[in-house]
Amino acid sequence: MMGASTNVDQRLDRRQRRIWEIVSHSPLESLWNLQGVPVRVVASRTWKAVNADHLFGHAAELGFYFLFALFPTLFCASSILGLAARSAPHVFDRLLDYLALVIPTSALGAVLNTFNETTAASSSAR
Repeated sequence: MMGASTNVDQRLDRRQRRIWEIVSHSPLESLWNLQGVPVRVVASRTWKAVNADHLFGHAAELGFYFLFALFPTLFCASSILGLAARSAPHVFDRLLDYLALVIPTSALGAVLNTFNETTAASSSAR
């Protein structure tokens, strides 16, 4: 049993020494203390890390999936609002008044048209 724990300790020590050898070549003593480190080094390492992590690709994927999920959500929301408009017209009128304040006038006509069509076509007996 003693031999196994000594072997593990040596292996950890080797691993820790190897990590220290890699880290000790860095001009950064701390991740947050950048005194004395040239801006060029920080910018270079940041750019390399951004490229290594594929940050721009992940940002593009996130934006695509957001837009991909936004339109079905809006369709569902407009259908739900159409059903709510039949059961509670005063809430629907208050919502449209609020939308008139937020949405530009050119887009408000399309929104009102869509909500009116949804309200006319919706029924709670489906």
